[in-house]
Amino acid sequence: MWVTDLTMIPTHEGPLWLSAIRDAFSRRVVAWETSEKADADLVLTVLEYALASREVTPGTLVHHADHGCQYTSVKLTTRLVREGVEASMGLCRILLRL
Repeated sequence: MWVTDLTMIPTHEGPLWLSAIRDAFSRRVVAWETSEKADADLVLTVLEYALASREVTPGTLVHHADHGCQYTSVKLTTRLVREGVEASMGLCRILLRL
């Protein structure tokens, strides 16, 4: 199971958004990226990095996120379906503290 979320980091130049995917069992960060925008492209980029770093057998992985528009976007959900990754949504912050 991968868990993911976005975090805003305030900087002197304006907000910077961090998107990360973490393996819920090993607690290791699988992939991350930053951007000036918290959009679907950012979370899709992080998913692409994560998929490239691991061999994922279709039907064996769950991608868990909150109900943010980035995670419910057609771009992201289409990519998850194409890879055979199950989308799960709920209380992501609770899972990140496991």
